[in-house]
Amino acid sequence: MRVPFDDLRHGVRQWGKDILAAVLYAVIQAGKTIFLLDRGVCRFTPSCSVYARDAVKTLPLHRAMLQIIQRLIRCRPGGGFGYDPVQTNEVENE
Repeated sequence: MRVPFDDLRHGVRQWGKDILAAVLYAVIQAGKTIFLLDRGVCRFTPSCSVYARDAVKTLPLHRAMLQIIQRLIRCRPGGGFGYDPVQTNEVENE
């Protein structure tokens, strides 16, 4: 049975996103270890590494990278804290 080209391309794209999510997760965890940022307390729920993994898996790559960078900027002294999930849809202005 032949696999339609679009299905194959979607499978490769998803595989690539899974690999990228794993790489981002590993880089953030390594950064926490190397720079001693992991003191047992995270400002946000979910943690930045889990947020990055979820963003890459659920959003187009350009939006995921933008949200990850914005989240890392917020994760600083004087920044926000609390529950901060990945934004999967645009907030409409009321």
